[in-house]
Amino acid sequence: MNIIEKFIEVIYKIISGPYILLFLLIIGIYITFKTSFIQIFKLGDIWKETIGSLLKKSKKIDVKNITPFQAMSTALGGTMGVGNIVGIGTAMVLGGVGSIFWMWISAFFGMAVKYSEIVLSVEYRQKGEDGKNIGGPMFYLEKGLGIKFLSIIFSISCIIASFGIGNMTQINAISVSINGTFGTNKLLIGIFVIIIISSIIVGGVSRIGKFAEKIIPTVSGMYIIFAFYIIIINIQNVPQAFSSIFLSAFSFKSAIGGVAGYTILSSIKYGISRGIFSNEAGLGSSPIIHGASDTQSSVKQGFWGIFEVFIDTIVVCTITAIAIISSGSFINEHDGSQFTLNAFKSSFGSFGEYFIIFSIVIFAISSIISWCYYGERSLNYLTDKKIYILFYRIIFLFVILIGSVMDISIVWKISDIFNLFMMAPNVIGIILLMDKIVDKTKLYTDR
Repeated sequence: MNIIEKFIEVIYKIISGPYILLFLLIIGIYITFKTSFIQIFKLGDIWKETIGSLLKKSKKIDVKNITPFQAMSTALGGTMGVGNIVGIGTAMVLGGVGSIFWMWISAFFGMAVKYSEIVLSVEYRQKGEDGKNIGGPMFYLEKGLGIKFLSIIFSISCIIASFGIGNMTQINAISVSINGTFGTNKLLIGIFVIIIISSIIVGGVSRIGKFAEKIIPTVSGMYIIFAFYIIIINIQNVPQAFSSIFLSAFSFKSAIGGVAGYTILSSIKYGISRGIFSNEAGLGSSPIIHGASDTQSSVKQGFWGIFEVFIDTIVVCTITAIAIISSGSFINEHDGSQFTLNAFKSSFGSFGEYFIIFSIVIFAISSIISWCYYGERSLNYLTDKKIYILFYRIIFLFVILIGSVMDISIVWKISDIFNLFMMAPNVIGIILLMDKIVDKTKLYTDR
C-alpha cells in the first residue's frame, strides 16, 4: 500500500465512523423540528402537489425548462443506482438486519433535509445564458450566505464525486453483473454504455428529463411489483422478517464484553449510511436538477423531494429487504451483493436473474446520466467557458470505459470522502438559511 492509499484509508476511517453519521442524523432531526415535521403534517399537500398534480392536465410554464416531475424522475434516477439493489444486502451483512430499521430512521429525517435543500435551490437559482433555470447548493451558498468559498468547495467536490459515485461505481456494477452472467467482454459493455450515455447527454437537460420521466417510473414500478410478489409468496415469513429487523436493531443478546453494543453501533452506522447513500439527502446533488424545473413554487418542488426519498428508501429499499429476508436469501449467503439476485432467482428462476441485471443496468445508467449533469452544472458554476464542459464530457465518457474494466474498491472510499466534502458545506448552508426555509414554508401554509 503506497502513501496515497494509506492517506485515503486514514481519511476514510475517520469519515466512515458512526459518529459523523450520528451527527448527520442529529442535523436531520433538527431540520425536521424546524420545518414542523412537514413530512407528516403536510402529507395531504405533498400528495396533492406530487401524484395528485400528475392526474391533472397542465401546461408547461416554460418550455425551456423541465417539469417538476421530470426533475424528480431525474433526481430519483441519480439515487436509484446499485445502492437500492446491491447495497441493501451489503448493509445487512455488515450491520445485521437491524440496519434496515436505522435506514428508515435516516430516511424519515432525510425527507425534511431533502425538502429544505430543494426549497433553497429553487429560491436562489438563476437563469443561464440560454434562458434555462440553473440551481444547486453553489448558488444558495454564495447568494444566500455570501460565502463563495463554500460554493467552490461544493462544486469541486461534486465534479470529483461525479466520476466516482456517479460513474465508475455504477458502470462497474453493470459490467460485473453482465460479464458474470453472460460472459460479455467488459470493454465492449463500457463502449455500449458510452454510446447510450452520449446520445442522451448531448441533448442537454431537456432530453435527460424526458428520458428519466419515462424510464425511471416504469422500471421502478416493475421492480416493486416483482419484489412485492416475492413477499406475497413468502407471506408466512413476513411477520418474522419485520420482527427480526426490530429485534436486531436493539438486540442486547450478546452482551458479553460489549459485543451487543458494537452490534447496535454497526446497525446504526450501516443503516444510516445506507439511507444516505440511497437517497442522497443532504448531499446537495438532487437540488441541482430540482433547481432546473419550471416550477414557480419552491415549497411545491420541495414536496417532490420528500416524495423522492419516500419512494427510493421507504418503498424500494424496504421491499428489497423484506423480499430478501422472507425468501431466506439472507440466511445462506455471506456476499450481500448476491442477496437480491438469489431472492429473485428463487422465485422467478432465470427470468428473475435477468430482470435484476436489467434493473441494475437501467438504474446505473440513469445514475450516470444524472451525475453527468450534476458535474456539468458544478463546472459551469466555476467557469462559463463551454470548451471546459466539452472536455468534462469527454473525460466523463472515458472514465466510463476505465470503470468498466478495473477493480474500483479504492474508488468507493474516495467517493465517500468527496461525498462528505459535498455534504459539509451543503448542510452548513441549510442550517444557516433555516429561517428562509421556515418563512417560505409558513407562507405556503398561510395561503
